[in-house]
Amino acid sequence: MIVLKKFGTALILSATLVFSLFTEATSAATIGDYQVLSGNAKVEVSQMKQAENVDTRPEMSYDPDTKEWIGDIYLVTNGKPSKISFKEYKRLDNESKKISEQMKNKSVKTYFSKAEQFKDKVKENKFRQNMEATDDPETQAPAVWYAYNHLLTWDWYADEVDASAEVFCGNPAWCPITKTTTITQSESFSVGLSGTAQNQVRSATMSLGYEWSQSLSNGSSYTLPIKYNYLGRIKWRSHMRAYHGVLEEWRTDGWGNSWMQWSSPTTNSSPVKLGSGELDGMYYTTYGNWNLLYNSSFEEGNAWWQDWHPDGQQSAMKMDGDWPSAGNLKLTHWSSSDYRQTTYQTVEGLSPGVYRMAVRLRSSGGQKVLRMELSQHRWDGKIQYANLPTTPVGNYVTYYLDGIRIETGRATFGVYSDAYGGQWAAFDQVELVRTGQ
Repeated sequence: MIVLKKFGTALILSATLVFSLFTEATSAATIGDYQVLSGNAKVEVSQMKQAENVDTRPEMSYDPDTKEWIGDIYLVTNGKPSKISFKEYKRLDNESKKISEQMKNKSVKTYFSKAEQFKDKVKENKFRQNMEATDDPETQAPAVWYAYNHLLTWDWYADEVDASAEVFCGNPAWCPITKTTTITQSESFSVGLSGTAQNQVRSATMSLGYEWSQSLSNGSSYTLPIKYNYLGRIKWRSHMRAYHGVLEEWRTDGWGNSWMQWSSPTTNSSPVKLGSGELDGMYYTTYGNWNLLYNSSFEEGNAWWQDWHPDGQQSAMKMDGDWPSAGNLKLTHWSSSDYRQTTYQTVEGLSPGVYRMAVRLRSSGGQKVLRMELSQHRWDGKIQYANLPTTPVGNYVTYYLDGIRIETGRATFGVYSDAYGGQWAAFDQVELVRTGQ
């Protein structure tokens, strides 16, 4: 059952209006480590290492913070890349976020009245008398200077930037992608400091034996693998060193009186250089732009997803943590009574081109109908879907439909069950991916 969302109203299309372009194939044919079912509907074989062709494609990990899928990750240390785990990457990422937020939030300056700097009555009176004479420019030589007291040092990584063009991989094994962009990283300061104050921070930091670079670049080439049938690119995060301390602004009135105008904690960062003099950092493959569905692994519950079921029937849709394919949650269709259920999402602003939709599935089997669907994407109004197996699927299997052309700039993706009571289907890691022009 396809559900079209129009002006906030759900419109149900009858089965007689459903057209499928993928019903011409009646038998399965093996192509490498894939099976071709129902025309262009493909299934990824479970336990790939036991298949005829071993799957050598790189693995991906989902980052819920950026909603990106991340492939191989490398740290550049002393000019040599070393591979790190996604867990280690997230540890570095979380530490970096804390420092980045601290630098983005303007530090609070503590201002002092000038009189408070003088502790005895004589100095206070002298200060006030001198201040009365400040209108005479010939007798005044006011000055402003800064003092920086260093406290702590942290290493962190700046926000990611693109380090290559986007590449589509059409090789069933994998495709190489190379960092081709020269990355330049500049210093940063947490407080809106004048040039004089910035110079004071730099010189004070270097006087303590630390390195400070106002700007560094990395033009080296690094090659990584891209997963088959995906769009991917290389991202870069610059290695930064943060210096935290207290910055003070001092002034004099030209009559021998000095005072602290304000004091502020400040965190300032310098890019870190390799032994070669190039910018240090980390790089990795990311597939963040390929999946156009929000909350595609259901980690945010039912956010972005909509529910259709016939009037008089309770919803048979839920997000639960019982054996998800990835993360902590999955989508389940189940009811103790016979049911029909669609879970769907409409996405807007899609560029015209060729797309693929996919889902990871486990199932009790026995359903009357089980399928994934796409609608509202063609000017002729036709709906495309792939029938999923109604035999038991014990371990998660990825089913996908490719060669889908989106013309209208929008599409509604859904999974549909027409099942008897007690039958269930578990869905996870759904995708709507642009694969070509």
